[in-house]
Amino acid sequence: MKKTIATFLLVCLLLPMLLFSFNTTEKVWDIMFPKQVAQASTGRTTPYGNSFLQHYFYNLHSNLSENHSTCGYVAIGMLLSYYDTFWDDDIVPEVYETTAVISSLSDYDYNSPGAGEISHSLENCGSISQNIYDHLINAHSGTILQGTLLEIAYLLHDELNFEYDEQGALIINELMPQQAETITNQFLLENRPNGSSTDKLYTSSSYIDLSILSAEQQSTTSLNTRERIISHVEDNIPVAVFYGKLDKSWGHVAIAYDYDPVNDMLYFHNGYSGNSSFTSETQLGLDHSITHENYYYGDLTFFLLGDHVHSNNFVLDSGSAVCSCQLSDHTHMYSYSLLNESNHKKSCHCGYSTTEGHSYRYENLKYVCRYCNKIYSGGTPPITPALPVANNSGNSEWLGVNVVNMEVPTYEA
Repeated sequence: MKKTIATFLLVCLLLPMLLFSFNTTEKVWDIMFPKQVAQASTGRTTPYGNSFLQHYFYNLHSNLSENHSTCGYVAIGMLLSYYDTFWDDDIVPEVYETTAVISSLSDYDYNSPGAGEISHSLENCGSISQNIYDHLINAHSGTILQGTLLEIAYLLHDELNFEYDEQGALIINELMPQQAETITNQFLLENRPNGSSTDKLYTSSSYIDLSILSAEQQSTTSLNTRERIISHVEDNIPVAVFYGKLDKSWGHVAIAYDYDPVNDMLYFHNGYSGNSSFTSETQLGLDHSITHENYYYGDLTFFLLGDHVHSNNFVLDSGSAVCSCQLSDHTHMYSYSLLNESNHKKSCHCGYSTTEGHSYRYENLKYVCRYCNKIYSGGTPPITPALPVANNSGNSEWLGVNVVNMEVPTYEA
């Protein structure tokens, strides 16, 4: 009985404090959201992951275009700049690029290379005026990536089905995922290296109009979109995430690049210079329970095509340019080639390679190496499950480990 009374008195003491704390946080949130939100108590101040993807976006503080209610174009630019640095230096022409100076190959405290800022300030406003768009395009197309992307949007406005405001000006700042994908593909087409007939990135977008769904469907669909985003981020693939109000009164685009599975929390670059490079989904009003302030309604993702082309976007203090694949946070991406009956060779675009034994699985009534696709031609081979081991970046990769006398596995690597 005494314990019950003590518990009741403790609750009575703490409840007003908790309510005050909640209301105070809500008011501060209203003032600060959505631009450059200071770190809240979300459990982390640095990324959960430790790969180049996390380091790049966490350190992307200033080398991105200013956001003049043009968040979709800023997001496209950030993704293009990331892949230009990570995968192929020909994705973004040199005229748009900025470099990062590092002291060593294990220096993670740098200002990430990107596509550069507009050199002067323009006032942000809720509804971008025609003269600001004209200025962005006329002054910066061909020198600033956002200006070029806006110019493409203008030229494709009929195909993209942009609407007009009451003054007859095109409203092109409210990008949907499919529109952003079309603009990206046109940019990639126009900026292929001389003699190239293919792009170095494959784009994929999705969008669902949540306003036409029931309340239950809205939550389910938003959560399904979130799960797809998490899956990509865990595969070291950044995602341009489209989210906002159900009534479409407000929306935003940010880059998801880190996920903390312990606390089930996605982290974003919110698309502004300064301190928005590590923003949790809670800070963005994306409560992933049943009750939402904002909803996930679409995404845009890039996937790799072609071969790796070294970039020169990192520069050592000595003046030597190095590719991101030479940095110590590089995660190997292997291709496999058959050597002989016992072994295959795995090679990464960074130059690392090694020889390992075949790793067989049973499929379609035969035993096939899960990596080089060699078919075993003599009875039953030792079954080799794929087990995760740590690579040089601390992340996991799938490698074969020889184990004999095991049952035929039913999983996929």
